[in-house]
Amino acid sequence: MKPFFAALFILVAISFAASELLKSSGYSTVEVTTSNSVRLD
Repeated sequence: MKPFFAALFILVAISFAASELLKSSGYSTVEVTTSNSVRLD
């Protein structure tokens, strides 16, 4: 049971670190999907 909890903790830590890294480098969902020009059809 201990290896399962260790793996779960490592998975959460890696996911959080990846999310923060992508936010700081400009690849967050909000920054990628917004722009100044909007095209309306």
